[in-house]
Amino acid sequence: MATSQTAGSGDEKFQPVGIQRTRALKTVRQVLLMQTLFGVTLALMTLLISADFAVSTLLGALIGVVPNAYLALRIFGKEPSVEVQTLASRIYVGETLKIILTIALFVVVMKLFAANVVGVLAGYLATFVANWVALLVVDLSETT
Repeated sequence: MATSQTAGSGDEKFQPVGIQRTRALKTVRQVLLMQTLFGVTLALMTLLISADFAVSTLLGALIGVVPNAYLALRIFGKEPSVEVQTLASRIYVGETLKIILTIALFVVVMKLFAANVVGVLAGYLATFVANWVALLVVDLSETT
C-alpha cells in the first residue's frame, strides 16, 4: 500500500495516501461550500440595496469560487500521485491558471455585465474571507 509521511510534532507518522486524500477532499469541499454560502448570503443581503447590486455581488462571489473549484479539480481530479514532484507541479501550474482565470473572470464580468465594481469586489472579498473562516472552523484533525 502506498504511504506518505506527514509532519507531526516531533514524531513522524506514516498514513495511507487514500486517507490523506479523503481528508483533503473533505476540507476542500467544506471550504468551497463556505465560500459559496458567504457569497450567496451577501448577495441576498444586498438585495436591500438593489437587484443590480445583488447580481454584481453574486458575480463577484462566483469570481472567488469558480477559480478555487478549478484548482481543487486540477489537484484532486486526477488519480492520486505519491510523487511529490507531480503533486507540486499540479499545484504550481494550477495556482498560476487560477490567477489567470480570476483575472479573466473579473474582465468578463466588468465588460459583459457592466457590473457594479463595489458589488463585485464585495462578493469576491466575501469568498476570500470565507476561505480563512472556513479554515478556522473546518476540522483539520488527523482523524477521518
